[in-house]
Amino acid sequence: MEVELSPKEIQVASLIAKGLSHQEVADKIHRSKRTVESHVRSIYDKTNIKRRLGALTLWFIQSPYNMSA
Repeated sequence: MEVELSPKEIQVASLIAKGLSHQEVADKIHRSKRTVESHVRSIYDKTNIKRRLGALTLWFIQSPYNMSA
């Protein structure tokens, strides 16, 4: 099953995978922390990851969305 993330979700996942906190992501993308948390919940739902930052990081590193590899 292929996961469809929005461009903003991809950006948020990429920054979280780099170790940024939700507040740091919010500052970087000029959004509120609550907006970032909403994106993260959506990413968790779409990727079937449940509240595991490490799992999200691992998923992102292995995903086709990771353009830094």
